[in-house]
Amino acid sequence: MMDKGVSRWPIHLVLALALAAAPAAAQQPAQQQAGKSDKDVNLSYAREVFTYPAAQRRDPFLPLTDETGVGPRFEDLSLQGIMYSPVRGQSVALLTAGDRIFTVHPGDVVGNSRVVEIGPTRVVFAVNNFGTVRQEMLELKRKEGAGG
Repeated sequence: MMDKGVSRWPIHLVLALALAAAPAAAQQPAQQQAGKSDKDVNLSYAREVFTYPAAQRRDPFLPLTDETGVGPRFEDLSLQGIMYSPVRGQSVALLTAGDRIFTVHPGDVVGNSRVVEIGPTRVVFAVNNFGTVRQEMLELKRKEGAGG
């Protein structure tokens, strides 16, 4: 029986050495591949080219609002006077923006604003700021000393 135990001893020793050497052997090819990839990699830089089909499209680099053709912003408008008529669409409002004067009726557009309604003392606007529409109102200012 002793002979069987002694004969197995070298086999166990060989297996233990093989298992201990396996992780080191597995790391060695990975290190060789890593070293190989650093030297053998060919990097190429290709510039991406984009063409913009400009036919019937606006220039994307131009501002969305053009100060010369659009008109004043709502914040620049000031209500100077109203000629009110109870007949729908007959009322007229006088607006100023700086040194420019605008005479508007309901439905007229001034800059980024559309006149919705003209009342006896106020003008209601639909103000469009880049697709967002809000309702604003300008009212006549009473002069001091005026009765009413």
